[in-house]
Amino acid sequence: MDIIDYQIGFMIKVLGLLIVLSIVIKYREERVAITPTTFNAIIGIAISPLLMVCALVWRLRNQPSIDPYIDKDSIR
Repeated sequence: MDIIDYQIGFMIKVLGLLIVLSIVIKYREERVAITPTTFNAIIGIAISPLLMVCALVWRLRNQPSIDPYIDKDSIR
């Protein structure tokens, strides 16, 4: 699998999670009332990019490093 395809798949998964989260927030039960304040609006706007950044940083830290200058045939 190509690295670009792998990254696009990961970003689609994160985007899907964010869409589900926004639908849950929009159609939540009335028992869970979120008051319309400036702080809550800032949180609502900033949560999606912050979750994406956290997911990408976490993934980058867990990705093995690949040195493009090492010839794979010379390792054997």
